[in-house]
Amino acid sequence: MFGVTERANKFLNIYSVYGQTLIIQSDMCHAIFPPLGLIAVVQKIIQDILDIFNDILDTIENITADTVEWAQNIDFSPLITSFENVTSALKPLTADIFDGIEWFWDNILLPMASWTISTLIPTFLNLLAAAIKVLDSAISALKPMGKWLWDKFFEAYCNMDRRYYSRRVERYYISLKWG
Repeated sequence: MFGVTERANKFLNIYSVYGQTLIIQSDMCHAIFPPLGLIAVVQKIIQDILDIFNDILDTIENITADTVEWAQNIDFSPLITSFENVTSALKPLTADIFDGIEWFWDNILLPMASWTISTLIPTFLNLLAAAIKVLDSAISALKPMGKWLWDKFFEAYCNMDRRYYSRRVERYYISLKWG
């Protein structure tokens, strides 16, 4: 009726595969644990696990059967009628809600989008262009100072540094060559 039987059969098939796996594991335990004398303990653990699964499956089977029997004795027509009343009441409400959404779209969002596209974004882009021009003017004004800083300080420092390290590497080479 509810597909419960098919699901239970699939679960039982999975359970039987799991049981076969446990039997294989039990056989492996015979091979691994005989020297330790743990075969009986491992068999008891596996049997306890199988008993637990049997209890779970019996409970599921009983619950399923009870639910099927219970559902056959219930009159669902009041529930269906009540649900129909709810959907009938929702219909005008949803119409009002969607009319409000349409009004909001037409009277708020579309005019705001028009203002954003025609006024706000162009104003922002003009502001950005002005800021870029100011930055470019500042860079152009500072170019001579940057060139002087490079020519008088950084370039001389870099050349001095290169000469120092070149001489040092050359000394290491000579000491290793004659060393």
